[in-house]
Amino acid sequence: MSANWVNPATDDLDAVFENNYRACKNAIVAAMEGLPHKSAVFKAARDVSNQFYTPKK
Repeated sequence: MSANWVNPATDDLDAVFENNYRACKNAIVAAMEGLPHKSAVFKAARDVSNQFYTPKK
């Protein structure tokens, strides 16, 4: 699965393509290596934030 956002104001579609290709390739390699480990995901989840949305607790 991949979620890619492209700024419509970009002026370098080749750079966007290369960046998205590299990100997808890295994600596939990590998945094949069993990464990240579950413990690292749960640890990182405690500090997740989104500058555009803060859920009500």
